[in-house]
Amino acid sequence: STLACLKGAKAGNVIILGGRDKNGDFGLLADELNRAASTVIAYGEAARIIKEKLKGLLTCDFITSSTMEEAVKTGLNVAHKGGNVILTPACSSYDSFNNFEERGERFMQIVKELGGK
Repeated sequence: STLACLKGAKAGNVIILGGRDKNGDFGLLADELNRAASTVIAYGEAARIIKEKLKGLLTCDFITSSTMEEAVKTGLNVAHKGGNVILTPACSSYDSFNNFEERGERFMQIVKELGGK
């Protein structure tokens, strides 16, 4: 679903990936990340793994964050005018949340708290 999301996204976005690794091949996302993202932010348990797998493959900026909250705050700060902050984790939610619905609801809550749309 992350690859489909990236393929449908315009360029210039902040893309947030992360959570608990599901042994995904993050390298397969590199071409679409380079096209769709101005910045990639990886958070949670998988942040180190994502960084390792994408090392040398990205032409956009890359940032790691310890939590989704920190990732969203950073994303809103570095987003370019006209770009979006997109949560498309490519990982399970179980490092910090009970399920993906809870993670999605928390993402929307953080965005609203920080003044995003």
